[in-house]
Parts: sequence; structure tokens; C-alpha cells
Amino acid sequence: MDTPVRIRGQVVALRRAFMNLIDNAVRYGQCARVTLGSAAMVEIRDQGPGIAPKDVERALAPFVRLEESPNRDTGGTGLGLAIANNVIQWHGGKIEVSQTPAGFVVRVDLTNASA
Repeated sequence: MDTPVRIRGQVVALRRAFMNLIDNAVRYGQCARVTLGSAAMVEIRDQGPGIAPKDVERALAPFVRLEESPNRDTGGTGLGLAIANNVIQWHGGKIEVSQTPAGFVVRVDLTNASA
């Protein structure tokens, strides 16, 4: 049996961060597969095109929309990833993104927020 991991933090903010990440996976990658790993690691996978490595840092900044459509239904406001990144960093964690042949992967490491 796995040992439970406790995270010390703001529940509402963490919920918002994960909902933003999952919403992005569903919106741009048609699905979200969430895996809880050991030591406060969470992985969110989708089947979408992801973010080009050169655009990752820019995508984590507020009000940056990589999808250039003026339609907010397809492009949003550019705050979801920025809010998630800010909340995770505030909790001592980090977000890493990567592209695999099967889709886009977001890894959230909250090891430093463990109680």
C-alpha cells in the first residue's frame, strides 16, 4: 500500500492550478490523463500538439496566448498556465512540460510542499 503524501498549502489555489492544467489538456489535447506519482508528483498527459520548446517560457507568462485566434472559445485569455505556474511555484514546486510521440505531458513536482 502506498504511503499518503500530504501537501501543505492553499487548497483553493492548488485546486485552481490543477483545474487550469486539466482544462488546457482537455481543450487543446482532447483528453486529460492524470497520474499521481510518488513523493508529491502529478503528471497530466493529453494527445494534443503541446507547446514548442522555444515557446514554453513565454506560455507560462500572463496574458500570452499561443493560439492566435481572436475567438476566446479556442484561445482563452492566456492566464491558465501562468496562474498554475505561479501557484505551484508559490508552494515551492515546479512545472515541467515535454512533448512525447503520444502527446503533451505536464509534470508538477510539489515535493517541497510536502508536510
